Amino acid sequence: MAQTKRTLSGQMMGHRILIDNCLGDPGISSILARFGYGPEVLKSGSDKLKQLEAAQVAQDAEYGDQIAATEAVEKAWKKAREQYSDALTLARIAFKTDLDAQRALRLTGDRKDSLSGWLEDAKVFYQQLLNNTAWAKALERYDYTTVRLTQEQAGVEEVSRLKSVQEKEKGEAKGATEARDKLLDETNAWFSDLKEVVKVALRTDPQKLERLGLVVLNQPRAKKKKVAAK
Repeated sequence: MAQTKRTLSGQMMGHRILIDNCLGDPGISSILARFGYGPEVLKSGSDKLKQLEAAQVAQDAEYGDQIAATEAVEKAWKKAREQYSDALTLARIAFKTDLDAQRALRLTGDRKDSLSGWLEDAKVFYQQLLNNTAWAKALERYDYTTVRLTQEQAGVEEVSRLKSVQEKEKGEAKGATEARDKLLDETNAWFSDLKEVVKVALRTDPQKLERLGLVVLNQPRAKKKKVAAK
């Protein structure tokens, strides 16, 4: 169920106004009791609405966590991508005649656009460099010490870790949204029935209906029949 937050908030506010006034006005609650909506039934509707309100708070929190996780991935990836790009450029110069290094470090060809593809290339690059003393030594000429390579490798691993966190948060946000939507469907159905019953029970008292947040349009007046002239 795709709904804007404003629409959903409006629905819940309307339900809250209706149920609180039904429970809080003895005159209204006594009338509704004759229609099968006694205090216990109304309270069950109020409890159902409270569950929905709590589910909405939980969904908001999970969605916020997902946004924060996504921003963390993008920030870390930007930094690691810049470092890897510089190291890659210099490695291509250092090993332009070394075919083994070119293949092992994946120096040729375009970089993958996806994060998963980029991570694969970057992990192989740093791991192979650090596992080969001669190759790591060759990059020292360009101010790439083993310490620096290790630090940049750690940056790549951090991107990978943050991506896992993002996927976890995405899953939790989806689960919270599905739980919220299920409660929303159930709550809307319950309150839809209540509204129709209230409109029948209080049809002759528009002020009470208005207090409950319900507006019943006036019935169109019947047109007077013209009396044919004799």
